Amino acid sequence: MKKFRIVLALSGISLAGAIFLSTGCGLPMAPRSALAAPDLVVAVNGSDTAVGTAAAPFATLERARLAVRSLRAGQPGRYTPIVVQLRGGTYFLAAPLTLSAEDSGTAEAPVVYTNWPGETVTISGGVVLDHWTVEPDGRWSTTLPEVKNGTWNFRQLFVDGQRRARPRLPAEGYYHIAAKAPRSAGSKPGEGDDRFAFKAGEIQAHWQNLGDVEVTTFHPWYTSMLRIEAVDDAASTVTFTGRTRHSSDWAALKAGMRYLVDNVKEALGAPGQWYLDRPTGKLTYIPRPGETPAGTVVIAPRLDKLLELRGQGPDKYVQYVTFQGLTLAHTNWVTPPGGSSIPQAAVDATGAIYATGARHCAWNNCTITLTGGYGIELAAGCRDNRIANCRLTDLGAGGIKLGTTGYQADPQHAAGGNTATNNLIAHGGRLHPAACGVWIGQSDHNTVAHNDIYDFYYTAISVGWTWGYSPSGAHHNTIEYNHLHHLGQAVLSDMGGIYTLGLSPGSVLRYNLIHDVRRVDYGGWGIYYDEGTSGMVAENNVVYRTDDGGFHQHYGENNIFRNNIIAASAGVQIRGTRVTREDQKTIQDQAAFTFTHNIVAGWGPAGPADHWPDTHLNPPRSFYELNHNLYWNGGQPVTIPPRDKESLAADPHFVDAAHDNYALRSDTPAGQIGFTPFDIRPAGRWPREMPDLDPMRWPRQFPPAR
Repeated sequence: MKKFRIVLALSGISLAGAIFLSTGCGLPMAPRSALAAPDLVVAVNGSDTAVGTAAAPFATLERARLAVRSLRAGQPGRYTPIVVQLRGGTYFLAAPLTLSAEDSGTAEAPVVYTNWPGETVTISGGVVLDHWTVEPDGRWSTTLPEVKNGTWNFRQLFVDGQRRARPRLPAEGYYHIAAKAPRSAGSKPGEGDDRFAFKAGEIQAHWQNLGDVEVTTFHPWYTSMLRIEAVDDAASTVTFTGRTRHSSDWAALKAGMRYLVDNVKEALGAPGQWYLDRPTGKLTYIPRPGETPAGTVVIAPRLDKLLELRGQGPDKYVQYVTFQGLTLAHTNWVTPPGGSSIPQAAVDATGAIYATGARHCAWNNCTITLTGGYGIELAAGCRDNRIANCRLTDLGAGGIKLGTTGYQADPQHAAGGNTATNNLIAHGGRLHPAACGVWIGQSDHNTVAHNDIYDFYYTAISVGWTWGYSPSGAHHNTIEYNHLHHLGQAVLSDMGGIYTLGLSPGSVLRYNLIHDVRRVDYGGWGIYYDEGTSGMVAENNVVYRTDDGGFHQHYGENNIFRNNIIAASAGVQIRGTRVTREDQKTIQDQAAFTFTHNIVAGWGPAGPADHWPDTHLNPPRSFYELNHNLYWNGGQPVTIPPRDKESLAADPHFVDAAHDNYALRSDTPAGQIGFTPFDIRPAGRWPREMPDLDPMRWPRQFPPAR
């Protein structure tokens, strides 16, 4: 422990930060004495007519919530902590547990929902399916009346804690749109596409339950999930019940675009696949070897949320409630009747835990898994909350959402000051491949630190939700000491390890370790300043093994990229596709970005950097600055980018770049360009664990496109 504290302190983290990482201190938790003697107890074999003690526990969380209110009512003016302990087992919810201001604690007397020491507690939004019939061909089947009568639908199934897939075509790889088709009659200007032409046989009009077949189309940075309305076999065209997001080229259904066809009954055949025949209510499952109806737990999700905190503004916030040591699992997401075409980051997918108006609440040492959407969403009015030491895995969308898409000028309605620290966020985008590990929208003063984020098909951390120079609520955000890797995975494009948008004064990206970023067509960057990013600082980051480089900016102002190591890119390392955007703002003399005191090592055949044009101002001016950088390409000739002043071409003397150790030896020449060595080893969560990329445990939901 002493060694760990010293390493962190040398890397710029305080001793208090080291203690927080190892113990979870700083959360509004009840004292140990209170935890040792819970006020209320819940057990799966309890009764809601009982008194809620260890000897006579309640049966449901809802009953415990009402009992907390009663206890608070008996403490007028002077509160004591209230601890609700859950005995081990799975609690199947009929509705989300919903807390309002009356369920709050105080700073001195929080309300804590926690597991009984040493026991595993799961809060489930699903239903266990049993009463299986084994068909002569070995398939299992059961009939669900609520599905047949139209009151229940699901597009996920969880078997022994793993996600199972519906039948999909093609079985491997992708189909590709044959040609763009005219939009349906009556389409309005600006509306997206609702039709395309396919290669004969790929989609067939005779399929059973054709209206339940879904087509997922892959746009550059997001997907559309569209329900079939009609198929014309003769013309090889398909028409959908809804449309893509926009009429722009990036949203079009055009020739060559990848697509998948999901939920085709006739394609059911592989072990682990399942099909829900909604008109009859019959669910069919093909077991994997060794699975038996008696020894297998099959859960279908019913609820899209498990826990809701519903504060309603000043004096009605949900405050000082902590959830600790709990597992929350099995949430639903069903494609809407008109399809789904979410423009970026799967941002419309909600969280299994959803909060508005929550203040000083905490989730500590919890597990969120097997979701249909995001794991945790802290939306409008949520401030000063903590998510720490949690595991978020097997996510239908992403891990954590902080803030909203809409700009909130009133600070009472804005989200901010939230902390996501020391979490594992992995295996995301299982339904929505464009989802992010952590998404920060119109939200300020957040800290995202010491997280492991990996196995996503898009960006690990996205910060900001304003395109261009309009007012932005995403400022003074700190993204530090995160380990971000195995991103994109050649499924989507236009993404990065860290992606930013809009005016971002006071925001900093530092001490992040980013690697293995792959895209399909373009845009597999380490750090990506997108449209209008301004006032952002990236420093002391290590980025390696990316498709398109360690740094990219697509217009913005006054950004800084300094004292970073970017290495082993398949393309150029420094890219600027659009220096500025004069049609939105009058540009003075500020730089679009300053790239300084960096080590740039290893790039593709085009060279270390793009050669950006000057703007069209008269007279022309350059809006980027490069100076005091070190370049090395493994002994190959190096041409320092034009206008890069006082820079050096030399071997930086990494300790062992062949094995991804980019620390510098003592004989490094990096000091000649003013580079300050730093220690990246503390990046990620503690205690350390090896990334779990086992393809059997975590199978790819979307194959690489190249």
